[in-house]
Amino acid sequence: MININAHRGQKPIICLIGNRNSGKSSLINALTGENVAITSEIKGTTTDPVTKSYELKLVGPVVFCDTAGLNDETELGQQRISATEKIISRSDLILYIVGK
Repeated sequence: MININAHRGQKPIICLIGNRNSGKSSLINALTGENVAITSEIKGTTTDPVTKSYELKLVGPVVFCDTAGLNDETELGQQRISATEKIISRSDLILYIVGK
């Protein structure tokens, strides 16, 4: 089993980032087999980071984190992007989702 956060005593964090409506929430739902994150065709549906602990084969326990879009230009967009940046700074693996 791989535990890249063993020194912190925490599960590795795998962060999903990308632009709005790129499929981040759909991917976390598909990876976990659960409806962890709300999905829709409306841009900006994910407003706050959504996390889900999961047992990943060949790796062990991890935490997936779905984030708001990096191209959010709405009134609250900068706050959403700041929340995403905080998660990125403590993530062990960052997956940049390009699109559907």
